[in-house]
Amino acid sequence: MLFFEFISKNSTAIEAIVAILNLILIGFLTFRGNRLQNEVHTMEVFSRIQQESLFCQSLITDFIMFFEQRATTTSSYLKTLYDVGASDPDNEGFARISLGEYQSILEKLNNLKSSFEEAYISLTLDKVSYKTLQSKFIEITHLKSFLSNHSPIKVFNSCSDGHSSIWLEDEQKYDSAFKETNKVLIEINKKIEALK
Repeated sequence: MLFFEFISKNSTAIEAIVAILNLILIGFLTFRGNRLQNEVHTMEVFSRIQQESLFCQSLITDFIMFFEQRATTTSSYLKTLYDVGASDPDNEGFARISLGEYQSILEKLNNLKSSFEEAYISLTLDKVSYKTLQSKFIEITHLKSFLSNHSPIKVFNSCSDGHSSIWLEDEQKYDSAFKETNKVLIEINKKIEALK
């Protein structure tokens, strides 16, 4: 009976203590919920960065494959000229110059791929804040757009096979294509270096 008597005398104090404990519990749960929500947002942005990086990486790989195929075709042509014994110094010289240009472009593309991987593939959740991740996401989205719109393949094909190349000789077309492709590669390199 003593217990019930104590409770009845101090019921308002007990209610106040319970209310304070409820407020503390609600505050803790709200804090924890906000923290979990921030972690979820961070993980979502990180996941989107990884998706965009993989897309950019696949674009760069496509560029490499295109120019590797061009280099292989040119190399096969030179081998065929040599095997057949057909001596055409103009075509052979042009093919050798083209092969050198393709190899130069491939070297630049492989360097771009390495720089890109260094900047993004090594990115982890432990090392960066949410705001940093947001800015990285914006940067990678801009890079993806730039790679899509200024594709070295599109530039090369436009200069070598496009409407502006109809009246040009093959050597002029390809010279222009190599120059414009190298300009685009320099721009892509600047964009990737700015991301580091």
